[in-house]
Amino acid sequence: MHNRAAANMQRAIKLHLIVLLTGCLFTIGCKKENQPYARIQLYLKDSPVLFDSLLIRIFSVELISDSLHYSEKITLKSSQPINILKYTNEKDTLLAEFFYNAPTIERIVITFGSSHMIYRKGKRIPILLNDTVHSFTLRKPIALKNAGQNKLYVDFDCHFSLKKHDNRWNFVPAVHFRTADSTGSVRGKITTSGPMPFVWLVSPQDTLSTLPLANGNFQILYVPPGRYSLWVLVTDDEDEAEPVMFIEKVEVVASEATGVGTLTIN
Repeated sequence: MHNRAAANMQRAIKLHLIVLLTGCLFTIGCKKENQPYARIQLYLKDSPVLFDSLLIRIFSVELISDSLHYSEKITLKSSQPINILKYTNEKDTLLAEFFYNAPTIERIVITFGSSHMIYRKGKRIPILLNDTVHSFTLRKPIALKNAGQNKLYVDFDCHFSLKKHDNRWNFVPAVHFRTADSTGSVRGKITTSGPMPFVWLVSPQDTLSTLPLANGNFQILYVPPGRYSLWVLVTDDEDEAEPVMFIEKVEVVASEATGVGTLTIN
């Protein structure tokens, strides 16, 4: 009787251990299955214009994969206006950090607040935003690194976002979305005896710009691969100037820096 009871006890213990082990494996598998696909850091940057500052309010940003019927909406913690002209050239600022459970981003929706403002030559000028919600469908979906950290840059193009009409400024957001891994950069130097010009890269699909440093060095980051022409805009007042093509062909390769040398502006 004692041996039989001991055997039954051993079988019960083994069965209990098997149940526990199976439960643990199932739990681990579920956790792995439910892990977010990617971690995203959302940065804000801007292309420069001849304004002292541009203050806008961003309420939320929604990243969407329409094909997978998935979206992730991030409401920004601060309701304070952001001077996006602080984040030109190589500067940027972190807007939000979050998880995203899909392999691609196909569309981005930005919801703006109210009371946007520009300062130009020391003068405070209200700007009009007709629609607070703007949806941007990406020409090419952004592919994310699985279980990795993905840096996504929301790049405002203020030159094309601000439109003057009947002495009023309208804000029509022109926004590009870029990732560091899939883009290249362009570097060079401007020499001039006059004011430092804006430098633009132009293609049929995209426009990027920068303002060189005081020593003339410039760098345009997060440039999608492809062929561009390089233009310069020499002006003290953007309203009265036209850009001039300086280099017809500039080839940009992902993860590489393309040098254009020293450009002399007469």
